[in-house]
Amino acid sequence: MAESKTDTYKHKADIDAYAPADCPPIDASPTDTDSFRFVMEPMIASDFHSFIQLKKLPKQTETIHNKCKRCGLSLFDSKQSAIDNYNNNPYRSKLPYTHIAQGKILKTHGKCTPPNKGHFTLFEYVDVDLMKEFSIICPIPK
Repeated sequence: MAESKTDTYKHKADIDAYAPADCPPIDASPTDTDSFRFVMEPMIASDFHSFIQLKKLPKQTETIHNKCKRCGLSLFDSKQSAIDNYNNNPYRSKLPYTHIAQGKILKTHGKCTPPNKGHFTLFEYVDVDLMKEFSIICPIPK
C-alpha cells in the first residue's frame, strides 16, 4: 500500500538522521487545536522551522526524547503557557522572537504530542505551510 501525504513527515530525512526510530512518539496524534508560537514581527518562514532545520543539532548527551522533539515544531496550548515558557526559559535573551502568534492546528497538519505544562510538539506532514495559519496577536511581555 502506498504511503499517503498524511503519513509522510515534512522533515522525514532529519527525523531518520537525528531521532530514534519511534519518532514521532507513539502518543502523538492528529489533533485539531488552537496553538501559540513565538515569532518575529513581521513573521518569516524560519519562525516555523524546527531546531533541526535551524541547524541546532542535538548533542550526543541529549536524551532520545529531546532529540525527537528537536525534529518537530514547539507550540503552546494557550497564550499564557507561551508567556510562562518564555519567561522561564534560561536562554530567552538569545531568542530572536519578539511576538506571539496564534493559529489553528488541524489534523491534516501533522501529529501533536500531548501538552506537557502547556507545551506540545507538532510533527508536520509534507506540504504544510503553518505561516499561512498563524497571525500575530501581541508582543511577548517581558
